[in-house]
Amino acid sequence: MSEPLNQCRGISRRAFVKAGVASVAGGGLIGIDVLSHAAEGDGDASQQGALPRRKLGRTGLEVSIVSFGGASLYYGPRGKLPQKEIDAIIGCAVDEGINLIDTSYGYGDGVNEATIGNALKGKRDKVIILSKGPWGPMKPMKEMLETSLRRLQTDHIEIYGLHGLDLTEDLAEKFIEKHLPDLVKAKEEGKISHIAGTGHLATTAMMRFIQTGLMEVIAVPINPVRREFLEQVVPMARKMDIGVVGMKVFHFGKLSQPVPELAGILGTDRDEFIRRTLRFSLAQDVACVIPGFTTVEEVKTAAAIGRGFAGLSPEEEKAMSVGREKSAEKVCRICGHCLPCPARISVPDVLRLELNARHYGLQAWAKRDYGRQKVKADACTECGECTKKCPHGVPAMELVLRAKSTLS
Repeated sequence: MSEPLNQCRGISRRAFVKAGVASVAGGGLIGIDVLSHAAEGDGDASQQGALPRRKLGRTGLEVSIVSFGGASLYYGPRGKLPQKEIDAIIGCAVDEGINLIDTSYGYGDGVNEATIGNALKGKRDKVIILSKGPWGPMKPMKEMLETSLRRLQTDHIEIYGLHGLDLTEDLAEKFIEKHLPDLVKAKEEGKISHIAGTGHLATTAMMRFIQTGLMEVIAVPINPVRREFLEQVVPMARKMDIGVVGMKVFHFGKLSQPVPELAGILGTDRDEFIRRTLRFSLAQDVACVIPGFTTVEEVKTAAAIGRGFAGLSPEEEKAMSVGREKSAEKVCRICGHCLPCPARISVPDVLRLELNARHYGLQAWAKRDYGRQKVKADACTECGECTKKCPHGVPAMELVLRAKSTLS
């Protein structure tokens, strides 16, 4: 076995599960304690109107607290933007002090990286690029990295890694063996400086990657609805001095209008809703957030919010600490060990929505998404297989049955 692969192995499954449970118990809910702590390092936002920067974990890099999520340049409401508009948007971001730009090998079949590379001509030395290759059936990581370098018109990418780590633990193990050694080698060759991973759903898989000791940066959802990563992953990452990038800041609502159920937390006026949502994410224990931008005006608005951010008000802290009483032993880690369900219920999805309804008070929100599930909780035959197979001691069947009344 190669040395990089030995490094990737890192920790036994038993030690990993133990560490993960401890992380959840120690991390608790995102609430006043974390919010207050996260706000301490904001710096003097008024100094020359600078956009504050925070340290990106052990990378030694300092990133603007509001950074740039590049996917929206291709997947936004208007679809792929013309190069001229992309040039203007990225040019504005750099002028506003934004210094980290996120993209991916797979966004728009490579168009996203290529257009960003074009827009960065003459500005490359002013930004940190975060890109990554997708998981699943794909080319070797080495080949994808070379393609990314070419598209971005650079010989070096500051942060590069694995995108969409939404895997079961078993698949995560295979992924570690297949792809992480290539990233370790690329770092040794100087083609990348730091290894990253991004995840959208599977918190346990992300925690497994963190435990390899090779991840230096992670990007995870940070918003008022998706709190699994805040509770389970972020505390572990911070203990290991891994830089945390918050993504999907607005994606949870695809915000064009305020969500009525969140009005008590985020207000009802659309502009206030967006402002508070961004402030919620900035207040977490993260280095930066990467909202997607599709206009120059959006960039300027977000940068202004970032410059004026110095922590949440007492009223915001109280409103945004919803669900703080949640007990760690009943949290689904979305590891996938409970699947397949004999009744074909997507148990992790049902448990996530049940948690939103029961602990976060987002019943209408959870019921709406639950309505999209192909197989509902009432299909449960009470065989108990999901509880038996859960390595984290989560009473899965009990929670599925509870979801019958909570979400129906």
